[in-house]
Amino acid sequence: MSKVGFGVLNWVVLGAYLLAMLGVGAYFTRKASKNTDSFFKAEGHIPAWAAGFSIYATTLSAITFMSTPEQAFLSDWAYAIGSFSILIIIPILVKFYIPFFRKLKVTTAYEYLEERFSPVMRAISSLLFVLYHISRVAHCHLFTDYCYYIGFKHQSNSNCLCCRWPLHSLYILRGD
Repeated sequence: MSKVGFGVLNWVVLGAYLLAMLGVGAYFTRKASKNTDSFFKAEGHIPAWAAGFSIYATTLSAITFMSTPEQAFLSDWAYAIGSFSILIIIPILVKFYIPFFRKLKVTTAYEYLEERFSPVMRAISSLLFVLYHISRVAHCHLFTDYCYYIGFKHQSNSNCLCCRWPLHSLYILRGD
């Protein structure tokens, strides 16, 4: 059997692509590096609708595009309602929340919480957000393991959930 490699042409294309992406990043960094306002908020020149869609894009991942259609196919559309609800929320964001934060001249909700309440409230909300995402990632890993063990290895639920959850938590906390 012959060994198939990546090939010189593929390496050239990959290198050109990476250099082009570095060039795009350097160009826009130089363009937006006047101050933090220009870097994070484009000096307020981004329309509210574009900011709303940017907020929507941050909620998407590859899992969204794979799991939502799968769940709709396997059961019903109830699971997809959560994904579609963002389409109802975006107009509210565009009409009320984005102008509110722009009027206050804050970049994030955490900055608003610090100004409105205290730095302690900002720290608590940041910590809760990080813990939420750690648990969400742990759940994704645990669920894929669950599907593997139940579907392919015919293991019991208790083996999967009780034994694998601590291992996944340690794996995520290590940062690998």
